[in-house]
Amino acid sequence: MLSLAFRRAVEKAMRNILIASKAAATSALTLTGSAQDVPGVSLSLVAGTYVFQGVFDFSNGGTLDIGFIAVGELVIGADTQAAQALLQLLAGERSTVTQCWIAILTTTTTCKLQGRKTGGTGSSVANNIHTTLTAIRLS
Repeated sequence: MLSLAFRRAVEKAMRNILIASKAAATSALTLTGSAQDVPGVSLSLVAGTYVFQGVFDFSNGGTLDIGFIAVGELVIGADTQAAQALLQLLAGERSTVTQCWIAILTTTTTCKLQGRKTGGTGSSVANNIHTTLTAIRLS
C-alpha cells in the first residue's frame, strides 16, 4: 500500500506534466479570399494554459496569385487569434511557415487552423501532411 504522502506527491507531479496534442491536415486546402478550415487540423482541448504552434505548408498554384499573401490563422472556439502565419506568394513558391500562440482555455474548446489568401484567382494551397497544429498544455 502506498503512503498518503507518496500518493499526493505523485498526484502533484502528474499535474505538472506537459501534455502535447497534434493534428495534421488530411487533405490540401485550396485558398480563397475567405478563411476556411484546414481539413483534419482540429483539436478538442480541456481547460488549461496552452502553447500552440501552427505550421502551414503553403504553395503557389500558378501565376494568378503572385504578389498576394497566404494567411494561416488559429481559431480558438469562435475567436480568431491576432497573430498570423504569412507568406508572400511568388512564382513557384512553396514554403513552410509557422506561428506560435499562447492561450488560456477555461473549458473544453475546439482549436483549429484556417487558411486564406489576400487576393488572386490562382489555385494556391495549404498542403496536407506538413500543415499541422501542435498544442502543449502547460497547466
